[in-house]
Order: sequence, then structure tokens, then C-alpha cells
Amino acid sequence: MDEEREPKRGTIIVTGFTMLLLTMALIVFSEQGYHATVAAMRLFFDVVFPSLLPFFIFSDVLLSTGTVHYLGGLFEPLMSLVQRPRDWIVCVFDGTCRRLSDGCGAHRQVS
Repeated sequence: MDEEREPKRGTIIVTGFTMLLLTMALIVFSEQGYHATVAAMRLFFDVVFPSLLPFFIFSDVLLSTGTVHYLGGLFEPLMSLVQRPRDWIVCVFDGTCRRLSDGCGAHRQVS
């Protein structure tokens, strides 16, 4: 089940053709591409990066001090109770995927 699938030939051709078109568009419209790139970089460094920087710093401090490991060990018993799969969850999910009203087909299979 872990074997790697080779992409289909049609997917490779479409991807290659798309990349060729984008490259040609950047060559032909190089000035507009340059201005769009400058605008995107300005947006990233003026809006996105400053808003995410405190979270990056805080998460790095938590990881480097070992707080995340400590809290993970502390809450592990509680999380194992919460995340334990139940039979009824499997039935409802399987029934929803199969468009059954109450998961009765899945319940018959589990029971």
C-alpha cells in the first residue's frame, strides 16, 4: 500500500504545457510580472509577515524550553480518552458517506 504511484501521462503533459505557458507569459509580459512580484512581496512583508511573526517567535520559545513536551505528557491521558474511536462514530461516518439515514449499514458490519 506504500508503493509510489507514477503520475499519468496526461497529467505530466498538461502540467508541462501549463508551465511552458506561464514561462512564456512571464517572458512576454516581463514588466507586468516584475510589478506584480514587487506588489506581492510588499504585501507579504507589510501584512502577512508582521502578523505571523509573534506566533513564530512564541511557538519557537515554547518548543525550545520544552513546554510543549511537558504539556503533551500532562494532557496525554485526557486526549487518549477524547480521541478513542467509538463504534457509533464509525457507523455515523460510514453511513453519512454512503448516504444512509442513520449509518445502519455500517452498524450491521461492525456488530
